Amino acid sequence: MLRTILLVALHQLRVDIKGRRLRSVAMMYALVHGLGAWVYVTVVRELEDGMSAALGANSLGGSGAAVSLLGSEAYEGILSFFAGAQIHLLADVFRESAILPVYMWASLAFMPWLVLMVGFDAIVRDLRSGAVRFWLLRATRTEWALGKLLSQTIALVCLSAVGLGISLWIASSSLWTVRASIGDAVDVWLRALPVTLWASGVVFFVSATARSHFGALMAGWLLVPALSAAHLLERLDPNGDNSAFRVLRFLGPGIFESELWQAGISAALLGGCGYVAHGAAFVGLGLLVLSRRDL
Repeated sequence: MLRTILLVALHQLRVDIKGRRLRSVAMMYALVHGLGAWVYVTVVRELEDGMSAALGANSLGGSGAAVSLLGSEAYEGILSFFAGAQIHLLADVFRESAILPVYMWASLAFMPWLVLMVGFDAIVRDLRSGAVRFWLLRATRTEWALGKLLSQTIALVCLSAVGLGISLWIASSSLWTVRASIGDAVDVWLRALPVTLWASGVVFFVSATARSHFGALMAGWLLVPALSAAHLLERLDPNGDNSAFRVLRFLGPGIFESELWQAGISAALLGGCGYVAHGAAFVGLGLLVLSRRDL
């Protein structure tokens, strides 16, 4: 079974690389990611220069401005707000770097949309064209579907790594406050990876259950933001009086988001496993529906 899944995945990956969509999305992702990183580091650099001037420091002679920026109460307050956890609970890689928290937040906010753009019709396309019938001569429905999912996931994981590399390259050439080693970058990349895996599972479910390309796209546009924002229902009922809100917030993986930011392997693993388990549930539902579809 595993060998067949890998064969399907490798074949589909070659097809996607030759196709226009994946290349177009990859170029757009790199461009937007690079532009966003450039705007961010430009703003931070201006703040550093302004703080250096105010303190009478020479910005070329040390990292005093950078330390003041990263350790300031305002910066820590913003970081704590986006992470959804108190500042002392956050991992050091986020508190000591000016660029890695932004990459983490961007992955949480935008990676599900990138997954949707790449794979919203991965399954339904072959179902509509009839290409699935040729694959079913060599593989089962489950093997074929999981191979398609694996191919999409590999491409997206590689894109996320490229995005992190672009961010670090732009920041290292513009800021004094990067302070991110290769180990720190890998740490944050692994913390953001479960978001990609979760989104891949949700988009797989959408593609496996839809009847048309347009239906898959519309379902994805509705389901992805709804699940991503489900945990925010808790803020509408801070006292916990509404039992419906308490239940509905568990529909999305956002309840595990703060753990991805926190220090310690156990917290990061809990958050990552929560995202992956949520995505795996959607994969299972998609396979169940696909097994009963008339091909």
